[in-house]
Amino acid sequence: MDDLGANVVTDGLGHFAFVDVPPVELFIRFKGLGTDQQLVLPTDDPGCGLRVELVRSGTFVLERDGAGRAADTLRVLDGDEQRLPIELDRGPGRTSNPRDVPVPASGEVRGRVSELARWLVLYAGERELGRLPLVVRFGEDARLRW
Repeated sequence: MDDLGANVVTDGLGHFAFVDVPPVELFIRFKGLGTDQQLVLPTDDPGCGLRVELVRSGTFVLERDGAGRAADTLRVLDGDEQRLPIELDRGPGRTSNPRDVPVPASGEVRGRVSELARWLVLYAGERELGRLPLVVRFGEDARLRW
């Protein structure tokens, strides 16, 4: 660590960790859309053992290839099988964040989800039709065919 602080390099999924950080006030700065904020913790604050984790999102595109059965709904699950919100564009300046997304007749869905996503699950009613492994990376489209 120098006078400017610690420098780290991310892995292929964008993960990084600071190690051997002295117990002093915490100042973390990162740049991104809507992420410019400051958090300062005094040394006697109970949050000094705080783990700070930034989870980014990425885009997925589901395309129907005609071979798969028609699904009417999709969900995205993390590694613990918990449903994640899916950000959908709803027109200029408007988005929604449902956890269940209707699949249109075209079979194409484009959304943004947390990089914690691991599965895209397709349903017909409440019956699971299939699971597609999903790896989301910031700045890239994860393309899936069903």
